Amino acid sequence: MIIGDDHLTGTGCFAVLRQLFFAQTYPRYYRPFGKNRNTSPAAAALLFLLFLGISVLITGCQTAKIQNVMLSLNTVKKTVMSVLPQGMKEESLNGRELTSGYFNPRNWDEDATDMSERAYAKVLILNSGRPYKLDVNVFRERRQKDGSHKQGSSDRKLTKDLVDRLKDALADRREDRNIIDDFRAF
Repeated sequence: MIIGDDHLTGTGCFAVLRQLFFAQTYPRYYRPFGKNRNTSPAAAALLFLLFLGISVLITGCQTAKIQNVMLSLNTVKKTVMSVLPQGMKEESLNGRELTSGYFNPRNWDEDATDMSERAYAKVLILNSGRPYKLDVNVFRERRQKDGSHKQGSSDRKLTKDLVDRLKDALADRREDRNIIDDFRAF
């Protein structure tokens, strides 16, 4: 049995990976890329490392999350609103996306609406029920020459600081604050 070119059609990284798979699985019957062409293992390894590097880079750019929050939704929202720098500016229609006011990245207590460099926080409450997940991001903005502000990327240090504050505040909340919500008659 010879694996023909119909199984090995295609270009790019996946074709090379497929070539490597068939070469290792069927070494006796394998013909690389046709009759007169040889594949270089170094080129295949380089493409594989490139693919691996890009996938690690993409997954590394995720936001900070707080997992397994077992408090009620109202308690979680109140806690997030109390921790957000400069209070809450916006709330989505479903109440799960909370955005803070503009604050100074160096001093969270200072209003930075008219400053040249400012930041704001965005917290998403995920899952339809307990346990909730909190997706936290802090974005920096810089004023352009025309007076408008341009949003930059997420600031990891500020995001980590806000996540630490949120974790502390959520840990300090009493779980049995509203006993009626958790009361079960039977």
